[in-house]
Amino acid sequence: MKKVLGIVLALAIAASSGLATGSASEKKAADTKKTYLVYDIRNIGAKELSRFKNDGKVINWCQIDGKLIVTCAENDRPKPPFTVKMVKNINASEKLSEPFLAIRRGKDTPLAQYADQITVLYESGPYTIFQAPPFIVNELSKLENNHFKLDKFDGNFPLRVDSKFIDLPAIKKSETPVKVDVDAERLAGYIQKLEGFKTRYSYTEGYTKSAEWAAEEFKKMGLEVKFHEYSDGGKKQINVVAQRSFEKSDKIYIVCGHLDSTSPKSQTDAPGADDNASGSAGVLEAANALSKTAHANKFRFVLFAGEEVGLKGSNAYVKELKTSGELAKTIGVVNFDMIGFDKTPPLSTLFETYETCKGFIANFISVANAQTDESKKLKVTISYRPWGSDHIPFLKAQVPCFLFIEDEFEANPNYHQVTDKFADINIALSAEFVRVTAVTLLNLVSAE
Repeated sequence: MKKVLGIVLALAIAASSGLATGSASEKKAADTKKTYLVYDIRNIGAKELSRFKNDGKVINWCQIDGKLIVTCAENDRPKPPFTVKMVKNINASEKLSEPFLAIRRGKDTPLAQYADQITVLYESGPYTIFQAPPFIVNELSKLENNHFKLDKFDGNFPLRVDSKFIDLPAIKKSETPVKVDVDAERLAGYIQKLEGFKTRYSYTEGYTKSAEWAAEEFKKMGLEVKFHEYSDGGKKQINVVAQRSFEKSDKIYIVCGHLDSTSPKSQTDAPGADDNASGSAGVLEAANALSKTAHANKFRFVLFAGEEVGLKGSNAYVKELKTSGELAKTIGVVNFDMIGFDKTPPLSTLFETYETCKGFIANFISVANAQTDESKKLKVTISYRPWGSDHIPFLKAQVPCFLFIEDEFEANPNYHQVTDKFADINIALSAEFVRVTAVTLLNLVSAE
């Protein structure tokens, strides 16, 4: 990404100096003064919205939280449907860079370091569209990690889209309705136990002890356990892998999450209840539910090290799956990361993946939408701009996969702090994540 941003900036500077090459139409498009129109789309239908997005005067669009931001020429605007209302007109500065999109996890953002040199065009939750001098954008690109991401705002961005707007394919269902009982008390106990290790930062004794404890819990369920070892800068690191039988393994679904945690005091105090004891506990509870079924060996459970330091555990594991040939047997992956924080009702979730995986996620969304208890039902939003967690190595390897994450992650004041404790966990949210996952996976294997 850093190299790509550098190239983009170099081309932008070259173009402004008359050095860039390209067709006359491309240069004309680049010279067109753009405006950014923000529409409220909460009352529009899916087909009508699709037609609006495909209007020939729409250069590109971004859909976030009930709003559609349309890029168009200042003097050549699309005609919106009568069911939408324009709420803002944003004129970008021609003296600054092209707009960029910043995405963050948690409340803190590197943008704050350059607040006086940044012009914010639009902001919603973890998403900020902004302009800045090119050298500032270059500096921000150096700060990218799996908690902060930049993209040039020149394409179509489905960022947090209500599932009602997504054209999802029909799914296969088991002839016999599947029911899964999630033990919320046990799930809560797992989170509290993991928090109790004080820190699970990858390079600490706390991580090693938590991995050993998780392995023993998997064994209590009758699962075989392996420690997948990899080297991180010369240091041995371990992922925890569990399955009913590795030798009899055929096609498998993987349920995974990262076990490590971090904070400003990562070596000694990183309780990580939400990030990611909640997800690790979810993997353990999913294992409890799925390991007792006739299809138990079709499911593998993995807890990763090194997510907080650059997805190192999941990258190493996917590399191992490729080497062993097991990647070809992996037909779907669910990644739990931060599944315990919900600030504002209703319970809500974000499915983050590539659009090519919408056939896979349709199964999970169907189960979530079928929840009859309104107090437990998940509001589902979808993003096709995946980044920053352990789903990325699987997606890059073209394995159907998605990040199953709380929808309000950016509002959690405890993110990466020593205050990330069980007291702020919404266990009903965590339990519903696990139930949806277990029911869906059982539906999938039963329908095969």
